[in-house]
Amino acid sequence: MKLECKVRVIDRKNVSNGFSAKTKSSRGVIGLSKSDEWVFIIRLYKDNVVKRYKIRDNVQTVLNRCVNDGLCTIQFKDPPHDIQLSE
Repeated sequence: MKLECKVRVIDRKNVSNGFSAKTKSSRGVIGLSKSDEWVFIIRLYKDNVVKRYKIRDNVQTVLNRCVNDGLCTIQFKDPPHDIQLSE
C-alpha cells in the first residue's frame, strides 16, 4: 500500500536536548511492506533516502485528533521519531 502526502520527520531526542524542530514538510510517498515483518516506509521526493521503521512493538502513539483536517502523527519508540502526515 502506498500513499502520496506531505511528510515531516521530527527527532524527539534532538528536541529534548534543546535543538529546534523547525523542519519543513516535504512531498513524499509512505507505504507499508511485509517481507519478514511489517515495515513503515518513507521516501521523500527531494532525496532518494528511504527510511524504514519496524511496526511490531515500535509504535508508541498514533495522534489522530485532527484527522478531519487531513493531519496525523505517528510516534515511534526506536528511533524516537515523530512522523507528521498531511494532505
